[in-house]
Amino acid sequence: MPPHAKKSKPAAPSRDSRNALKLAEHYLSNQYLPYHQGIWTLYIEQPTTHWISINKFARYNGMSSFRARGVDWLVEVLRGSSGFLEVDEHGEHVRRKPMLPGYRGQLQRTVHAAGFGGQIDHPQLVQFFSQYGRVSSVEMCYAENGVFEDRVFCEFTHEFPAASFLGAAPSPCWKDSVLSICSKLDYCEEKMKQNGIRTRSVMARFCEELKVAIPDRYIIDEIRKRLPADEKGELETNIGTEYHMDFCAATITVKSDGTLNAEDVKWEEGCALKFTSEQNAAGPTVEWNASWNTSNISLLPYFPLISHIKAIEHNQGVVGFSRPLTQDDVGLVGREIRELCRQKVAWARASPEEEKSLMVEWAGKEAKRLAAELGRPSKKERLESASGDVGGGGGIAWIRERKMKRKAVKARRKETRRRNKHIRELKKLRRAETGFGQ
Repeated sequence: MPPHAKKSKPAAPSRDSRNALKLAEHYLSNQYLPYHQGIWTLYIEQPTTHWISINKFARYNGMSSFRARGVDWLVEVLRGSSGFLEVDEHGEHVRRKPMLPGYRGQLQRTVHAAGFGGQIDHPQLVQFFSQYGRVSSVEMCYAENGVFEDRVFCEFTHEFPAASFLGAAPSPCWKDSVLSICSKLDYCEEKMKQNGIRTRSVMARFCEELKVAIPDRYIIDEIRKRLPADEKGELETNIGTEYHMDFCAATITVKSDGTLNAEDVKWEEGCALKFTSEQNAAGPTVEWNASWNTSNISLLPYFPLISHIKAIEHNQGVVGFSRPLTQDDVGLVGREIRELCRQKVAWARASPEEEKSLMVEWAGKEAKRLAAELGRPSKKERLESASGDVGGGGGIAWIRERKMKRKAVKARRKETRRRNKHIRELKKLRRAETGFGQ
């Protein structure tokens, strides 16, 4: 090349290329993917790797407007993503690089609050809800004209802080105003009755508007099935009701009392890990699970659903995951979870018998939770029960229940403070080890 010749710069991406890449990243983002059935179906076709066929992806919604450019052009566009998307070496599949956070249980860990009044901004809301636990997101609700509707949805990282918020005594207040609060599940149920939602298509639009994640929509669908066809909108009471629960690789029928047939529980092999503590004596299972619930926060971005700990020996336990684990996953768990109950643990794959025992128990716990959520009295019935005479059995039972709830909330708050203190200590130790901030 002559010395006076200038090096040619790479051609800037065209407008169509930028728009196609922006649209593709939007469809696979946290804000879109978990709430739209079409792209979610493509995402779970390969449940372990989540590779999406580019041929199918090119036909999805707005991506179809670029089909005239050809699949090869789209492959090159997707390869231009800066760290969010990746294309396989054959140019046939695409997927998002960051692991999708777990969305199962979103309804249980999200609360609805109204009555803030006046001017309020997002940082103030995050700070307000953070006093009850770790906040995942806060969504302010706006009308079509852009006016704040004086209500918000707050999603916590776990169900525990959501329960603490809903069961707080006295009720949560903003300045001098008592907030009107309920769980997102109660809010959805009330709106479904008010709007008379009966069909699946209307329910799908309803879930998209309220951002109900697809892994939790089976709960909304069960509520829809229980709504009668008349205009009153009251829930039917049917003792023989059965529910359907998606668990790992199967849809399981759950009876109204929360029981299921163990033979219906299906999963892919390699979903469980066994840990062995360094010392011969470990804490009871309750303490193990308390430590596990705090420690596994770092794993939530990588695994949609994580089970409890099932003890198999005095110093051994088994943990389940919603997808099969690769060798890299095993190494990840080993790096992130090095201690339980302040005892070092070593991780290995569980045997088929241990895995089966855990998965059946895990499915049973999920079935009990589902039946408890869907079989509980409606909000109207709870209010009617609470307004009974104090001298009657119902009133006394209600007062006793309130006292027990307050006592449980105090205990949970104490446990939260202990866990937060432990987390702060761990952060200090990690900073000291890495020399961060010095």
